Amino acid sequence: AGAAVLVWSARLQETLSVANQQTMSFTTIRITAVRILGDRTTVAPLLAMVCIRGVMASYLASSQLIISEVFDRSDQFAVIFGAVGVVLGAASLLNGRLLSSRSIRQVLGPVSVFYLATALAVAMVSVLASGRPNFWVFMPLFSLGLACQMLFTPNLNTLILEPMGDVAGTASALIVTLSTAGGAVLGAFIDSRITNVVTPMAVGLLLSSIIVAGLLVWSRPAGVTPDVTVVGSS
Repeated sequence: AGAAVLVWSARLQETLSVANQQTMSFTTIRITAVRILGDRTTVAPLLAMVCIRGVMASYLASSQLIISEVFDRSDQFAVIFGAVGVVLGAASLLNGRLLSSRSIRQVLGPVSVFYLATALAVAMVSVLASGRPNFWVFMPLFSLGLACQMLFTPNLNTLILEPMGDVAGTASALIVTLSTAGGAVLGAFIDSRITNVVTPMAVGLLLSSIIVAGLLVWSRPAGVTPDVTVVGSS
C-alpha cells in the first residue's frame, strides 16, 4: 500500500509557489525538529499529543480484551466499539462548532478541566471496584475521556504548526511521526499491564489528563495570553 501511494503521489505537482518551496533533505528535517523541540510553545503541545495518543493506542489494542474478558460481552463487542466511535465522531464535530466562535486556547482550557474530572471519575470507579467496575458506569465515563482527546488532537496540532508556517509540511510530518511513535510506546506500556482488570487503563487516562493539563499551562508564552484562531483543523 505504501509503494502504491508513493507511485501515485509522484504524479502530483507541487502547489506551492517557487518562492515558498524548500528542498527536501535531512538538514531541513533536522532544523525543523530543533525548532519544534526547542520551544516550549511547540514541544509542550507535542508531548501532550504523545500522552493522548498513548491512551488511545492502548484502548485500540486492548478494547476487545476489556469488553470480552472484563465485562463478559464478547458478543456485543462490535456494537460497543461502534458506539464509542460515534461518541468520538460527535466530539470531532463539536470541536468545529466550538472553534467557530472561540480561540483554540479558549477551547482547550475547559476541555482539559473536563478531561481531568472525567479521568478522575474513571480511576475512582475502577479502583473502588477492584478493577472490574459496572459496565454502564465505566464505559460511558471512559468514552467521554476519549472524546476529550478528539477535541485535543487537532487543536494541539494547530498550536504546534501556528509558528511553523514556512515549514508547515515538514513540521506536520514530524508531529505525526513523533506523536504516533511516542504514543505507541506508551500505549504498549499500558496495554501490557491489562489482564482481567481495567485499572491500568484508568490510571493511564488519569496520568494523561494530569500531564496534559500541566503541559498546556507550561506552553503559554511568559506574560502573553495567546489567541490562536485558526479554524478548520482536523
